[in-house]
Amino acid sequence: MNKSDLQDAIQTTPKTIARMSKNENVSMVTLSRICDYFDCEIEDIIDHKKS
Repeated sequence: MNKSDLQDAIQTTPKTIARMSKNENVSMVTLSRICDYFDCEIEDIIDHKKS
């Protein structure tokens, strides 16, 4: 799957895909759509590291 395919699958914008590629913040809505598409939990796609 390339970035364009993911963008279409989760119905988001190129800007959001670019933000994800740069490890920048994205909305919980976007993360939820990714989880729904890949049938996974939020913990499977994000990692929290203490500062």
